[in-house]
Amino acid sequence: MKHSIFVATSLIASLYIVGCGNTTTDHTTPTTSNVSENIGYFIDAAVENLDYECLDDHTKGTTGKDGNFTCQHMQNIRFKVGGITLGELKSLPSDKKVFPQDLLGVSREGNISNENVVVMAQFLQSLDSDHNVSNGIYIDDKAKEALDEEENFDPDEILVYASIADIPLVSEFQAEQHLRESIGLPKKTIQTTHTGPNGDKESQEQEPSIPPSSLSPRLKEALAYMGNEERLAYDIYMNLYSYHSSKGTTITQLANIAQNSETRHISWVQALVKSYEIDTKEISRINQSIVSSYNMSPSSMPSGIYDIAEIQSLYNSLYSQGKSSKQAALEVGCMVEVVDIRDLEKYIVYAKEDNANDIEGTFTALLNGSYSHYNSFDRALKAYVDNGCCSLGSQWCLSQ
Repeated sequence: MKHSIFVATSLIASLYIVGCGNTTTDHTTPTTSNVSENIGYFIDAAVENLDYECLDDHTKGTTGKDGNFTCQHMQNIRFKVGGITLGELKSLPSDKKVFPQDLLGVSREGNISNENVVVMAQFLQSLDSDHNVSNGIYIDDKAKEALDEEENFDPDEILVYASIADIPLVSEFQAEQHLRESIGLPKKTIQTTHTGPNGDKESQEQEPSIPPSSLSPRLKEALAYMGNEERLAYDIYMNLYSYHSSKGTTITQLANIAQNSETRHISWVQALVKSYEIDTKEISRINQSIVSSYNMSPSSMPSGIYDIAEIQSLYNSLYSQGKSSKQAALEVGCMVEVVDIRDLEKYIVYAKEDNANDIEGTFTALLNGSYSHYNSFDRALKAYVDNGCCSLGSQWCLSQ
């Protein structure tokens, strides 16, 4: 799949399906006597709503809440996410569990750090609809619909998949640690040395608290900046929506984008900050007296108050401008998204240079969202001016 990253901006994420799989053609439900022979479980945590096809009897279904799937003949089973084929299982392992290693034809324990294995685990864990793999993995129907091109899973395309499905990526480090836990292996540890009570040097193993790849100072700054910038978008849209509603004017684009997208985007950046255990005191641009955004839901954050002076100034200016009319509020929407896009394009380069593909993937998903939001504001603004966002000048005009 060699998609242009931005072609898929409109393809985005819920229907819970439980039981023994939702079959799309009739097949014999296993009886009490043979059910244990005709059931398997797809695991990287239990993976629910994963598509499977029993090639011998030509039936299809989706995995259940505990990752369960059934076929009349438990062999030659294909597993897919939308159009992407993860792999085919020739025969069910004796423990009736299927891990990424089994689909890739490698040993489970000996290849736990295999790059292709880790990337497949990263893909599956990133698809989890609530981004909390500790309670299992649920693959959202809309993510599957977005990933509709028929092809075999290609680890080199992980960032493209994330972009099309509009999902933030967990890091490879996190993916491997969780896969180790799912398979019953100890997590990776590091040797640490400290001074004992008698002054002796003592060594012990402990689990790394952050991914082993360190972030450059500029990428840490970028995460902090985007945390504030995504909050700004949410606050601007919600506050302008409330202001104009109080005057009798409803601007649905503002509320829809804030509540349906910006809340998710804020949580994605928060998750990255927490994942790398970034100490905000390291960030020179942050006003430590008002640091408050990294452990709160958007609705709980102090609206219109930011850690970074440039973001505060931008909010004050744009909010004031957007209050004058509905057209002005839509114009502000164009401006917010263009600022977001320009910053993200720059920060994606930083992430690539740091080889931080989880940050690159998340920022790319944010970028696609911003293009989608820009197009929404542009269409709405064309009810007032022919050129939509481009009527504001070349700096606010994105090629369509």
